[in-house]
Amino acid sequence: MLSQLKSLYRSLPPFMTGCLRYVSDGIIFGKSYRECITSTSVNGVDVSVKRALDYAREHTEWGRIHVPKVVEPGNAVATMKSLPVVSAEELRAEARQFVSDQVRKYNSYWTTTGETGRNPTNVCLSNQSYGIEWAHMLNIWCQGGYDRRKDRKLTLRGYHFRPGEVLRLDPIYNEVGLDSFQLTDENFISVVDRISRYGIKCIHGYPTLICSFM
Repeated sequence: MLSQLKSLYRSLPPFMTGCLRYVSDGIIFGKSYRECITSTSVNGVDVSVKRALDYAREHTEWGRIHVPKVVEPGNAVATMKSLPVVSAEELRAEARQFVSDQVRKYNSYWTTTGETGRNPTNVCLSNQSYGIEWAHMLNIWCQGGYDRRKDRKLTLRGYHFRPGEVLRLDPIYNEVGLDSFQLTDENFISVVDRISRYGIKCIHGYPTLICSFM
């Protein structure tokens, strides 16, 4: 349902969705956002990593193969660092090894990474992760001086807009999305000229995309 709503939202022109910028964050990002307790403290990291590893072992095929049966908070980080590094190619080829057995049609959604290699990797996320991720990221950005409601950002997107649509104003996120797949040497100057009219305060994207843009 979440992925269907996002697809519908993206398909509508901005003038039809502009009023959504006034909806509160608690409604936009959902129950998990409202209930999430954010922190940038290192306290509790060991316990959090242990829980993640225990979950991976209990609910994923890859975890059952690679994660030790017993993980203590004191060695959780070291255990995580000792696990095999998984490449994007392996994720694409053996996706089901990494998907939780708790995944159901209505509690998760599929999305993609925003790779510059033009071959995005499919990933399956819990619906709850959507609100939790936004809570943590906004907390971090806020400490850097970012105000979500006031500061419009340029976001280098990894998904395709409609053909010929390089830029797209997104009222909910107060951002201007840039379809990096349609950015070329030929249209770059004109795109930058259009971007400058939006009063951009921040740039959001994967480091590789930002480096390419710069």
